[in-house]
Amino acid sequence: MIRNLGKMSSIGLLVPLSNAARLVTQRLGDADAMKDARVHPFALLLAQTTYASGKGVKGDLTWRSVPQVTDALESAFYSSFAFVEPTGRRHYLALDVSGSMSWQAAASPTRTFTP
Repeated sequence: MIRNLGKMSSIGLLVPLSNAARLVTQRLGDADAMKDARVHPFALLLAQTTYASGKGVKGDLTWRSVPQVTDALESAFYSSFAFVEPTGRRHYLALDVSGSMSWQAAASPTRTFTP
């Protein structure tokens, strides 16, 4: 369901205050179902930012985001940290935030460099 929110909005199924929007917000608010589905907080963060933007990362699909759904995705993101199981391993995360990393074509795997 989370992967198809944009499509549901683009075809007119998800509109503000509709029954479908109410059902989606109820499903996103069900912490037990989210835990059983093993939805990671990062997946919810990506879904929330993509859905709120109104367009997909790939393709030409656009939609009008429903504020109820966007808020439900944000709430699900914060509540999902409660059911993340620690691995007991240590991780090292390194980020390159230099100016050269901000060039869109180099950072996106879907675009190719054309001189």
